[in-house]
This record gives sequence, C-alpha cells and structure tokens, in this order.
Amino acid sequence: MHGTPPLSSKHTPPVPDLGFEPAADALILTIGCSGSGKSTVAAAWFDPHEIFSSDQFRLMLTNNAADQNCNRIVFPLLRRFVAHRLQRGLLTVLDATNLGASQRRPWRKLAAQHGRPCYALVVMTPPALCRTRNRRRQRRVPASVLREQTQQWRRDLRRLPHEGFDRLIYLDGRCDPRHRPPPRRARRDERATSTR
Repeated sequence: MHGTPPLSSKHTPPVPDLGFEPAADALILTIGCSGSGKSTVAAAWFDPHEIFSSDQFRLMLTNNAADQNCNRIVFPLLRRFVAHRLQRGLLTVLDATNLGASQRRPWRKLAAQHGRPCYALVVMTPPALCRTRNRRRQRRVPASVLREQTQQWRRDLRRLPHEGFDRLIYLDGRCDPRHRPPPRRARRDERATSTR
C-alpha cells in the first residue's frame, strides 16, 4: 500500500490487507512516534522471541527504558542480534520509532546483505492521541522530543514509498490490534533456514 496516508484524526488511515502474510525470514521495522502503539501492535501480532525492542535493551542495560544516553551501546547490540536471526532466516521485528531515512537505511541494507525482505509497519496515529497516551505513561517522553518525532514522521510519510522497502503496511493506531486478526504466517521452507 503506497502513497501518503492522511494525517488528520478526521480521516481513517489506510490499514493493511488482512491477508498480509509476512515472509518467514522477513525483517519488519515498526515506524511511528512514541505513544503511537508500535509495541502494542508488535506484542499482539508476533511472538515475544521475534521482537527486539530498543526500549527493552535500554532497560536491561540501565534499568531505564527512556535512557537515550546509552543508544551508542544499544543499537550495535541490536544489530548483532538481528543479524544473527537474519542469517538463520528467522522472522524478526525491530520495535523502535525508526524515524528518519538515515535510521532505517542500515536495517534495510542488513536485510539485503542476508538476502531477506524488509517490511515497514507504519503505525498511523494522530499526533494528538500520541501526546495524550504519552501523558498517561509512567515513563514519559519529553514534549519537545515528541514534537520533533511528529515533524519527522510527517516527512517520513512522503519519503517511505521511495526508500525501497519490500512492502509498506499502514495500520490505524487508534484501533486495538488485539481486535484484528493477526497476519497469516508464511510457511518456512528450507531456503529460509539457509545462511545464504
């Protein structure tokens, strides 16, 4: 599904075809602002061992999932784990904001290096709802950071169709993903387990 989806909460953003069937060896990047519901979608649709979260790695390293000062350690570690799974042909979900083409490009290249498809799962949530959810969180993202994320997200929506993802999936972040059928899982074949 391509094109720039609407941003206003007055419109219903496009949602993925319920027949969405990720390849068994795909790398899936969640894309969206803090409070958009990325982690909720990932948890509802994928198995825990398939999800690699930057917040979770920060929590493990510093006891604080919001500690951005450790990102220089967190993302190289994430890359090592993700690369290992891609080498083995295992479906992997990178649960992070993934905002900005420069942040996404290394992950697409990593998937390509291992001959795996890379999908973008774009969680379409009106900025006002992201702010409301953020205020209700125990662990809040600073308002200035969320504003910067929103600005970047708007730019990203125009650019994503041109970045070379194997598939773009847009999901309405206002809806509880637990009320939607999860994507069908492609059957693994022998090629998905090869090191290529």
